[in-house]
Amino acid sequence: MTSTCDDPMTHRPIYRLLPAVLALALALPLVPAAAAPEGNGAAKKKDPNLPPLPAGVVAEVAGRKLTFDGFCYSAAQQALADIRRQRSGPRQVLEQLIEELMVRQECKRLGIQVTQADVTGLMKQWDTRIRRDSNGEMNLRKAMKEEGTTEAEFVAMTWHVIRKERVAEHPQYLGKTLPKHEHTRLRQIGIVVKRVRDKTVVEYGIWTKEHVDSRTAPKKLPDGQVVTVGGVPITMMQMGRALVMRLPGGKVRDYLDKECKAALMNSEGIRISDKQVDEEVAHLERLWPLERELQKEEVWRTVAFKDRFETQFNMTPQDVKKSRFARGLLGLVRRQRATVTDKKIAEEFKKGQEGQYGAHMLVSDIQISFAQRKGLMADTGVRSRRDALKMAHGILKKHATGVPFEKITADLNNRRDPTVRARRIRLYKTQGDQILYAQAARLRRGDLSSPIETLSEVHVLRSEGPRPARTLEEVKPYVREVLSRNAARKWIQDRITDPKYVRIVWPLPERGVSPPK
Repeated sequence: MTSTCDDPMTHRPIYRLLPAVLALALALPLVPAAAAPEGNGAAKKKDPNLPPLPAGVVAEVAGRKLTFDGFCYSAAQQALADIRRQRSGPRQVLEQLIEELMVRQECKRLGIQVTQADVTGLMKQWDTRIRRDSNGEMNLRKAMKEEGTTEAEFVAMTWHVIRKERVAEHPQYLGKTLPKHEHTRLRQIGIVVKRVRDKTVVEYGIWTKEHVDSRTAPKKLPDGQVVTVGGVPITMMQMGRALVMRLPGGKVRDYLDKECKAALMNSEGIRISDKQVDEEVAHLERLWPLERELQKEEVWRTVAFKDRFETQFNMTPQDVKKSRFARGLLGLVRRQRATVTDKKIAEEFKKGQEGQYGAHMLVSDIQISFAQRKGLMADTGVRSRRDALKMAHGILKKHATGVPFEKITADLNNRRDPTVRARRIRLYKTQGDQILYAQAARLRRGDLSSPIETLSEVHVLRSEGPRPARTLEEVKPYVREVLSRNAARKWIQDRITDPKYVRIVWPLPERGVSPPK
């Protein structure tokens, strides 16, 4: 276990430095590296007159303290919606827990023991290796910090790495035939772990994406149990602790913020009944046809309310009743809606008469991105300005030979190149649209523009004709909703950043604490 290799699947700094035994852990689909450093999040005001929060308390909302364990349980409950819709993030953490429990069970069956000394020794080897390969500029702790990996996550992974290898080299599996060559060795260990998984009965008591896709319900497990692995349960609290320890800091902070906001709204009496939740969902569904008509991109016209709702709330309309945060938001917007007057609506409508509610041009837009600097071109793979203009002229030439514009745009979108996209959009007489709007206004319906160059893009437009302005009566329900949502957002922001209402301990000191083995 002292040999080394560079994992070819990743170029992240810590994995270039660590030996191959760390790559063994990468056989699991790991959670992505932290998208935000531990200290990220809304800046919090500090009140020197308030005493510090006691140990084990991660937040205080309206005088009520949220303990670390309480937050872990909340994080697990919030993650259920993610696990239902995604195979990444929280689902990956759950799969890690399942594999770790499964491997521990196999170690017990085979009489394999891994000790703290084994883990400490291996981490010392890794630290020595990193120091040597970095000429003393890096050590294991710094590498973990740079990678956004908590110590708790890393230690748990180390235990698992050793156990997996010990199982694979047991005589019942590969024994002395376990290959020495690292890449081959890792593949063979992965095969052994898969064999162990295939013979282990894993029963999910929560909805996963596989359940949704296959339309099959999960098992009925006792309250508080998420999964059973070989008959041994993983509880909601165990999953919550793992999520808080292992997920990227940005995601954990998001869970913490939502729990505090839910508690804040509840403390201020913002609650709605199940019937009122149904009324709010029905209200949003009635509003959606108008709301999607007012979006800049016409593609919104094809989006069903159910898909929009699930994207916005990260859950189905049926699941909202189980979420304290979602229920609070619906209740808060409902309360703010009652305060919106016709005068406020008229003022807001007037502000948008040159933009979203005003007369506009509907165009089909082919947008070709380019890089302004050579270094940026090399780093991002984006084309040069010259190449973007050449591509735009090529599109015009192809259309002039008789190729339908719809086929050209379909071919471009089928390339799935994020630097080139064709879409139908609305252009308004606003500062952001003024260059494209001026060009589109000169075109007859169906005509194509010459290439139009902006700061980092070249555009080719086809005019779909002018569209009239909206009347106040047409958009009044939408304007009322916009004002209600903005007021709700301000209400939350004003309080969540005020220590008189909410105090949050961040980063969480517990994220550096190793979980029990």
